[in-house]
Amino acid sequence: MRENRPLFDDIYCLFGDCGTGGELDAVLREEDVERISGHHCFAFYAGAIDFGILQEKEPATFYLTDFFVRHFERFTLRHLGLDTSPELLSDYFGNFRRVVYLAQSRDRNLRELS
Repeated sequence: MRENRPLFDDIYCLFGDCGTGGELDAVLREEDVERISGHHCFAFYAGAIDFGILQEKEPATFYLTDFFVRHFERFTLRHLGLDTSPELLSDYFGNFRRVVYLAQSRDRNLRELS
């Protein structure tokens, strides 16, 4: 960002605050970068209006993106300990009623994995 500051009047961050607890916004304020509002990447990928509709229709939705499908084993199974304690599956996911895959690509392999 800093090296591009002289090249542009304004610099924007097109990223939701995916789990930083506001830390992203603190850094962006220090750097004088404006973030397009959005709580997380799911709202960006679906679009704010469509995401609101998805949430209203079924609040108990588990969302996947290309990244999460590609790294599901590492970020979900292993990170949550489901690879060694599969009995926790219902504790983590028992309240979800629907899965929505917000694909960013047309990658057939990712669609099959999802």
